[in-house]
Amino acid sequence: MVEKEDVGEAYIALARSEPTEALDRLDEFLHLHRHSGARHGEAAIYRGAALAAWALADSDGSDRFVDLAISIAEEVGDDAGLVEAQLTKAGNLFLSGDVDGGIALMMGLDAGGSANLLAQINLQLGTMMARVGRTDESLVTLDRAEAAARSSGDRFLLAMTAKNRGMVRAQSGDCELAESDLHTASGLFEDLDLELERAFCDHNLGLIATYAGDLPRAFRFFERAESKIRELTGSDFESKSSHCRALLMAGLYAEAAVIAGTAADQCIAAGLLVDGAEARLLQSMALLQAGNASDAGSAARAAADLFAAQRRDPWQAVADLVLATASEDVDRDDSPIDRLAAIAARLEAGGLKRDALQATALLAEVRGRSDQDAGLALLDEIRPDLDRSTSDIKLVAATARASILDANGRGREAELEARGGYRLLAENQAALGATDIRAGVRQYASRLGTIGLGAVIAADDASAALEWLERISVTGNSPRPVVPRGDADYRAALAELRAIGPDDHERRRRLEDRVRTLARALKPGEGLPARPLPVAELRSHLGDVIGLAYGVHEDELLACVVGPAEVALHRLGRVGEVTRVARSLRADLRRRAVSPGRGNRDRILKAAGRLDDLLLEPLTLPDGPLIVSIPAGLFAVPWSGLPSRIGKSTSVVTSLTSWCMAEGRRPSGPTLVVAGPELDHAIGEARAVTGIRPDATQLLGEQASSAHILAGLETASIAHLICHGEVRTDNPLLSNLLVADGRMCVYEVEGVRDPPELVTLSACHLGLPAEEPGRELLGLATAMMAAGTAAVVASTLPVADSESTIDLMAAFHRNLLDGSGPAEALARLQRDDDRDLVLDSMTFTVFGRG
Repeated sequence: MVEKEDVGEAYIALARSEPTEALDRLDEFLHLHRHSGARHGEAAIYRGAALAAWALADSDGSDRFVDLAISIAEEVGDDAGLVEAQLTKAGNLFLSGDVDGGIALMMGLDAGGSANLLAQINLQLGTMMARVGRTDESLVTLDRAEAAARSSGDRFLLAMTAKNRGMVRAQSGDCELAESDLHTASGLFEDLDLELERAFCDHNLGLIATYAGDLPRAFRFFERAESKIRELTGSDFESKSSHCRALLMAGLYAEAAVIAGTAADQCIAAGLLVDGAEARLLQSMALLQAGNASDAGSAARAAADLFAAQRRDPWQAVADLVLATASEDVDRDDSPIDRLAAIAARLEAGGLKRDALQATALLAEVRGRSDQDAGLALLDEIRPDLDRSTSDIKLVAATARASILDANGRGREAELEARGGYRLLAENQAALGATDIRAGVRQYASRLGTIGLGAVIAADDASAALEWLERISVTGNSPRPVVPRGDADYRAALAELRAIGPDDHERRRRLEDRVRTLARALKPGEGLPARPLPVAELRSHLGDVIGLAYGVHEDELLACVVGPAEVALHRLGRVGEVTRVARSLRADLRRRAVSPGRGNRDRILKAAGRLDDLLLEPLTLPDGPLIVSIPAGLFAVPWSGLPSRIGKSTSVVTSLTSWCMAEGRRPSGPTLVVAGPELDHAIGEARAVTGIRPDATQLLGEQASSAHILAGLETASIAHLICHGEVRTDNPLLSNLLVADGRMCVYEVEGVRDPPELVTLSACHLGLPAEEPGRELLGLATAMMAAGTAAVVASTLPVADSESTIDLMAAFHRNLLDGSGPAEALARLQRDDDRDLVLDSMTFTVFGRG
């Protein structure tokens, strides 16, 4: 039971911890207070309601409640209550976009000798100063707030001061002291049983971890914070903006753009214009990095307008930097150097040191186009600050230096600088656990790859070109660290996701988001280094096998042929024609797989011949086994069905290095055969394969559950999976197989510690990965190989649920038992005179060391 004289304080405490419950119980608290016969303290209840409404993103409701609090405090002569209500009013004005009005109201408040009020005034004023770029003043003011809070003995104000000062210190680059402040605040909030404020501390710790470059730790904090904020307020869109900073650092630009854009729309609709402007700015950054300069410019201009209205010049300067970074804006500007120099100065003055470094690096790059020495000198000048900065800023500077050297005809030096950038990237990847951030982070170095590859192509250096094609491929696709199985929350979320019905879309979306964030928070384990093998080692591993590495440079298709005696570089023209023919062929093969009587056999063979002419004919390859390393755009080409490769052993890999590293990974063991649900011929195919392999373990019906399958994959040397498959282009790690207890996704497969040497996926287009912005390949086939499987036989097209597929798979396994490797076993099927068998086999590809 709340004592009558403490009703106001009790209600404010409830508003801070349970804002939804506080608003639901407002009338109860008002009745209890009025029953006491006193009016002093009623203003506190309405101020608490204003705080609760703001926490729930109801800015209009918050304004109504705080105006009532002010009116009542003035009416009854509650001077302290009036100051506190005006503090809340000032905060509402500020966050709603009236920055000057909020600060002006704050400056006029008088603590009247109260240490508690003095702490509140300085706490809020210092926080406002930080958000307009007055960082030094902010820290001094927050120190005053701390002293006053200690004098008053108010632990809540001490906690709030530490929390807010922590974020100001992080913004100014002092992450160590910032983290100390936030841990202090979190401990105090825990003692005070304020879960919502603790969640905001976790959220801010995630942002500091992002600045420090520790992305797994950042994602752990964000997941924990956002779950609790959503639980207590019903929404987490305000906190999503900072989460987007980690996504940007991870190279996950498309995802960041969507989340930031949604957060901006929701903040602005709720009247939270300060947060909305920051979210819109993050959206512009993400769009720019994703290559959408036009939409990035629109978002940056919208953010700049909001910042201008709020008189927040440092953040307006960041928006101006986004506009300036778009090459067309820089090129059109009559004085880009002056413009960028002014932006950098504004950012430095506003305390945004990371952004100031980025602006200075861009300034150096632009200046270096016409004055090489001046541009390089500017980069040298900021090197001490760069050494203390995060990887994304270091890579911006490395790109600027390489670009200056390249623009001034110093190609060899530019290439060496680009190599250094890639080494930095490989070191960063070693600290990352989740597959998508290990792959996405390569986006930072896309321009470095273009510069380095361009320099060696210009010098017609075939071996160096091969090194660069391998470097670019390996960086995004190296085997990932093993996902720890000890994370109970992660396993539980995966199990819950698998069991969700097909129509529960909202719950599925939320769980998918949680699984993705939990996966990104996992600590890395042991993994192979993300570095390519030297050319001499590649040739030694390949022996008499021909290696063929494709790549794309500025829309030109390149091919390096690696033979026993030499490496030859071929320039094959624009990649667009290959892409067009490949799409047409895929469409025809898809129609044939879904409705066998409708496929145009002659058209399929003609398109395959055209691809052969474009991709292989100019290379005059020998007839022996071939290992093809390809960029994502060529992944869907039916390589084993191209006329010059029919009946010949052909394996497809993400890099020649990955093929070499896959040898000798696993001893022999039993065979696992799985027949999933909703396929008429799955059990027939399973029994046909088992009849050929009497050692096989069959999982049929209810036995074909995810738990049984994952356990079986740990001990089998060969696995044959006959299941419906779904490719998720929005998140390829959610691509899945339909099994007895739901959809078993790639995230679960990644947890297999000791996978089979060979996996055959007799399922609809599960070999087809998704192409991420950085051209990384993520999907079930590539996940199995990353986990340690040497070879995956899979289709990039729908597989017919028919007797013909049973015959094809049975013949394939008989060839394996005869001693053929997977690629040779598939090639032997094509030596038959039956054209339909050749066409059926065209849909399958051997990925990895076949």
